[in-house]
Amino acid sequence: ILAFLGAWEVTGQERWLLAAERVAAFLLDPAQELANPAGFGGLRLSPALTGVSTENNLDVYPAFVRLADALPTSAGLLTAAEVREAGHGARISCESQFDPVTGAMFAGTDGTGVTTFRDVVPLDTQSWSVLALGRSKWDRSYAWARRDVPDGLWIIEGACADADSALAIEGPPFSDAFIGEVWTEGLAQMQLAARALGDDDTDARAAAALEDLQRAAPNADGQGLVAACSEVETGFASSYFNALAVAPTAWAAMASQGLDPFWFRAIDDEAHPAAALPTVSLAPPAGLEYACTGTRPCRFTAAGTSTGVVGTAHRVYLLVEPTSPAPLGRFFTQAAPAVLAADGTWTVSGQLGDDVSAVEPGDGMRLVALVVDGAAPTLQLEVVTQRTVPSLVTVSGVLDARVR
Repeated sequence: ILAFLGAWEVTGQERWLLAAERVAAFLLDPAQELANPAGFGGLRLSPALTGVSTENNLDVYPAFVRLADALPTSAGLLTAAEVREAGHGARISCESQFDPVTGAMFAGTDGTGVTTFRDVVPLDTQSWSVLALGRSKWDRSYAWARRDVPDGLWIIEGACADADSALAIEGPPFSDAFIGEVWTEGLAQMQLAARALGDDDTDARAAAALEDLQRAAPNADGQGLVAACSEVETGFASSYFNALAVAPTAWAAMASQGLDPFWFRAIDDEAHPAAALPTVSLAPPAGLEYACTGTRPCRFTAAGTSTGVVGTAHRVYLLVEPTSPAPLGRFFTQAAPAVLAADGTWTVSGQLGDDVSAVEPGDGMRLVALVVDGAAPTLQLEVVTQRTVPSLVTVSGVLDARVR
């Protein structure tokens, strides 16, 4: 869709717009079973792969917003409204995968489409989120990836095996599962993200490393880029090998030109298309433990920050889901309204348990902060989407915590 929209914007030929609309119609066709009604929405990988991919939905969000802007108001294969709503759902899905503790963006969900998959954290959800989502909250995802290992993903002077000359390359691996060799495509992605954020040092260092790889990596031809010097394991039962490849070459070209492929714009030309959208964040407590006042129920205070909420009709709510023990199953049992300060910070009185179920130290819960524009979320929510919370604007990411 992104490629077709880019071709349409450059050539003005309607066939490219129709091609983009046809692909979107396929994705949204209920017969394909790609739409995911569970969790925080978003689109599934395929009927056979039932997890929800953050990477895929980072593509879908700008693709659907741009397509909705381009579609005529008269009904065709799709209406602008339904495409825009699906794009909104894809964005919510991505935002739900933000880790309030580290700032990293998780890969997505497991096969349930609900539970976040935390075993492997990839690089591209960090670099792409800066470009696709575009608000300062996701600077943290980039910052996490840019930290040197083991605190982040940045490898300092990793050897490029079998290079024609001694070649030490810095940059990221594919994921935190195998901190070994630099992933060329990811290095180019991080250069573009660095340019978008004004990180001139990383921009220059990544550009220099890519030039070295273009010149001296095994099988280099002085033009394209190899996917890896030898082998980059992904952590997802696949690898990248030493061969010239389109993807790293294309990302390096876009990085050198400062072109955002998600929104088809120069990264320093104008405000990001998503810049004005609200954000909400949860502040993790020390040790991920909240102090209880009482046990029937346990009352605790949660806090966080927001942008784009003050001065609007939006409200911040905290959802609380008991996790261990969880006598009510997987349900959010409280939707508490927060008190919002003029600077966007907020506090809220949360509750775990009730006057029947006593809470013990160490009991677990899952917290999510929402921004809504309208009615408060209903209780006993099992999933959070724009269907179950029609006024949903944005989410914080899920915080797993305990009480003491």
